[in-house]
Amino acid sequence: MSEALLLGLDIGTTNIKAIAYNPLGSIAASASTVTPAYAPQPGWAEHNAEILWHAVVTAIRQVLQRVDARRVLALAVASVGESGVLLDAQGQALCPIIAWHDSRTMPIFSEWLERNGKRLSCDIAGMPAKPIYSLFKLMWMREHWPAAYAAAARFLCLSDYIAFRLSGVQASDYSMASRTLL
Repeated sequence: MSEALLLGLDIGTTNIKAIAYNPLGSIAASASTVTPAYAPQPGWAEHNAEILWHAVVTAIRQVLQRVDARRVLALAVASVGESGVLLDAQGQALCPIIAWHDSRTMPIFSEWLERNGKRLSCDIAGMPAKPIYSLFKLMWMREHWPAAYAAAARFLCLSDYIAFRLSGVQASDYSMASRTLL
């Protein structure tokens, strides 16, 4: 086998990027596809988990068509942090993914901030409260998508969800977990 490769995957607001690097950082192959999103209402932005997954697979396949897939020894996934998905016990998405920049949580955030003040979020996550954090999306889901919320076994941030779909392991790292404000 030739030189080892590392595969980086970035699920961004605009594009999904997949890049295969050698251990010294030189790019062996790259691909990009549009991040599928829709706006059901003004100020809202959502992703369909399954459509997003297929876009990720497309980007990965495009890279692997340009390199020997057996050379890829590791994969890292990054994404827009505060977007996440409710999953049932079988790992199936229960509702759309609310994008990080969606504004529907503003009233919930304002009420939470009035009730709890600015300090609580720093105590929990070491960061100031912002309406984009997953906590406020979950509170919105509980109120507006109660059946999905009640059926949920797990909430995974977007990069965690994609890593789960690739590996079968449901997990989060501390940096992503801190963006949930939980």
